Amino acid sequence: MTAIKVYRAPGATKDRWGDPQTPPPSTWPVWATYFGDASWATGDESTEPTRRTITTRREVYIELSRPSGILTTDEVEVDGIRYRIDGTVAEWEEDGEHAGTHFRIEVAA
Repeated sequence: MTAIKVYRAPGATKDRWGDPQTPPPSTWPVWATYFGDASWATGDESTEPTRRTITTRREVYIELSRPSGILTTDEVEVDGIRYRIDGTVAEWEEDGEHAGTHFRIEVAA
């Protein structure tokens, strides 16, 4: 089973990116871990269902129900390989009456 770990940049909050330079990403705390195709996640910003699909080793797509769930300064680890989120929100949709949003981020090596 594949585990995906999301690392939060120091000082980052849902409203602030934080500093991706200091300390180095290898010291960042694990913010959330995604196992296999499980539809859940743990973290300080997202407790709602999460889905993910790995398309290749160079592309990782993560969908969250809240846009503040992952920041563009975060990194993702897949099978021991780290990927920096490239800052591009590939998809952003409003969830109508539920007032929620979900989005997909492409993570490039």
